[in-house]
Amino acid sequence: MNNYCIDLEFNWSPFITDYDPYSAPMGHSKLDEKYISPEFFQCIDSLGLKLLYIEIFVKGPNYGPGVHVDHGKKDMAKINWVYGGEDSVMTWYQPKKGRLPRFNTTAINSYSVVYDESDVDLVHTQKVGLPSLVQSGVPHGIYTKKQSRYCYSAVLRSEE
Repeated sequence: MNNYCIDLEFNWSPFITDYDPYSAPMGHSKLDEKYISPEFFQCIDSLGLKLLYIEIFVKGPNYGPGVHVDHGKKDMAKINWVYGGEDSVMTWYQPKKGRLPRFNTTAINSYSVVYDESDVDLVHTQKVGLPSLVQSGVPHGIYTKKQSRYCYSAVLRSEE
């Protein structure tokens, strides 16, 4: 077990039955709530959590790593479902001392902290399961090889 990615022991999808996860456009977008199943909302609610949104990251072949920290947070976990990209891996990094990141506004008007690959050291690499709990509050990225990767990432918060 590690602090970066844990494959979860349930096999269900957050989508309504007729949603095709491969239909998302290339890039970064949000999933329209009409495609999220009522059962997913009920499950999240029963855990005392609130779904803020599901963001979608679609990357084509030969991408990576795109090192960043989601929302500029220091500790943040998301539930990720990855479709396609069977040959892809997610990577996590430690910033090098004295190296400063850039701040970025994303395509969905959220924020990220972006690092050049030369400003970080690799600390962990792992294939993301279906689904997985991933640490997105530390520098991380992905590498794709021959296949496109469709990642649906549930952004949650505690109701407390």
